[in-house]
Amino acid sequence: MARYLGPRQRLSRREGVDLLLKSGARPFEDKCRAGVRPGQCNRHQGHRPSTYCMQFRGKQRIKRYYGVLERQFSAYVRRAASVPGHAGSRLLQALESRLDNVVYRMGFCTTRPAARQLVSHRHVTVNTAIVHTPSYAVRAGDVVAVRSALCCSAARPMEHGCPYAWLHVRCDIAEGVFRRAPNAAELPHGLHTDRVEDLYSC
Repeated sequence: MARYLGPRQRLSRREGVDLLLKSGARPFEDKCRAGVRPGQCNRHQGHRPSTYCMQFRGKQRIKRYYGVLERQFSAYVRRAASVPGHAGSRLLQALESRLDNVVYRMGFCTTRPAARQLVSHRHVTVNTAIVHTPSYAVRAGDVVAVRSALCCSAARPMEHGCPYAWLHVRCDIAEGVFRRAPNAAELPHGLHTDRVEDLYSC
């Protein structure tokens, strides 16, 4: 099960936006030089990007936002393209349905990498069965719960209600229900799936 082990804020700096790879206790601008891309030489940062560059950066932003590597991401793209409907929306729905992302969205962890570790360490159950695969596809009606009581404190920010309409969370018992897949209007903004479609259709 491969995963990225390098500096996280470097990825956000490269994409020019906060990819929410850290807990958010401090502002993104205070943690690093947010406006400067990583690298020793920054002389060529003002060049006009090509079409391929824009497509590639769009793909990299989505990959890094959800913590998915290339082989798995390309499989998501192929699967989304084979299903009737808008491929970009299907792609984001599949990524939003990943178990590690659902645990993060429910507020049981402050970051997706932390949620991935929580799942891998067998602290998460789906319909009372232990699931230790972060890429597990959660379906509508599934009940996701955290076994360890130590993780309940991370759910405190959700005590005033889960901000996502497709999730129902009970923080007192560290449990939530995946009601449905999010629709197009509820999906994250700033992720250009059309560029991904153009890139993989070449």
